[in-house]
Amino acid sequence: MKLLIHLVLLHCLAMGLIGCSNSNKNNQPQTQTNSTAKSQTQTDTLTEIERLTEQITHEPLNTDLYHTRAKAYIKALNYDEALNDLKIVFTNDTSNNALYFYTLGDVYTRIYKIEPTKEQYLAAQDALNKSTTSNPQLIAPHVRKGELYYLVKEYDNAFKALNNALRIDATNPEAYYWKGLIYKDKKDFPKMISALQTATEQNPNYCDAYMAMGLHYRSQKNDPMALAYFSNAIKADSTQQTDAWYARGSYHMEQDSLTLAQYDFKKVIDIDRKNYKAYYNLGYIALKKNKTTEALAFFNAAASINPLYYKAFFGRGYTYETIGKNEEAKKDYDKCLELEPKYQLAIEGKKRLK
Repeated sequence: MKLLIHLVLLHCLAMGLIGCSNSNKNNQPQTQTNSTAKSQTQTDTLTEIERLTEQITHEPLNTDLYHTRAKAYIKALNYDEALNDLKIVFTNDTSNNALYFYTLGDVYTRIYKIEPTKEQYLAAQDALNKSTTSNPQLIAPHVRKGELYYLVKEYDNAFKALNNALRIDATNPEAYYWKGLIYKDKKDFPKMISALQTATEQNPNYCDAYMAMGLHYRSQKNDPMALAYFSNAIKADSTQQTDAWYARGSYHMEQDSLTLAQYDFKKVIDIDRKNYKAYYNLGYIALKKNKTTEALAFFNAAASINPLYYKAFFGRGYTYETIGKNEEAKKDYDKCLELEPKYQLAIEGKKRLK
């Protein structure tokens, strides 16, 4: 179909690849994951919190119980409750316990990644510095300091912290991972690959490291290497991460291997029923296969999950246009332009319907 050229352009615009953090940045609501494995993990964490809460009622002065519950809250992504427990820990314990300070620094680092304010950064830095001062041989705070400095692009301090960690344990995979990302920012790609490969040698299930290498090789148009690393990322964590499946599916779409891409995007949805981008891409694949009913269903799902995702409305409008339902197409093009007034493909679509 002649008009399919327009959807190919749309596909190119939609191909945003991400790391294993599963972050999205297109005015979308936060997605919820329906993975059986993740649901079980969350259930186990909540059970652990309930068990610790019961123990605390019998031992209200046991600082270690509060600390353990704080770590459980971190695992559940409930940082406010984690900070509340840590406040109790530091009120009841004045021993300068390095593990306690590390946990506090870990929470603030995680919060900083969500809310990058100077206050959160300084709180994280202060707690991690106290942890390494209290026990210089504790590896985790050195690594987290390296991550924190990486986030604010203080690369010299990041290298210093990560090298401190590696002097204690030369096999620490996370330290090599963050060094790899620093080298990436510095565009020293041979050292980046070397560091990331070392990370995966030390931890063969390091999904983020495989993803970083896959995305790098993809940007360098080295398709066989990109595909290999995306596949390794899937093998490392096939049940809980959507990003590796999404990245490989996107790669297959670019190669016009639609059946392979369809398989990967359906895996994304198996894990995350609210991943609107995967539904959108499945709509594109269905339309390219002339399965307009399926395409409409997938675009409907994408628009329903994220009503701000203007491309879903364009995709649905374009599908209506291809089957001659011009009134419905016009309504969707209008909705698309309401959300994104300068979206050229929708502007052109409306012109075709005049």
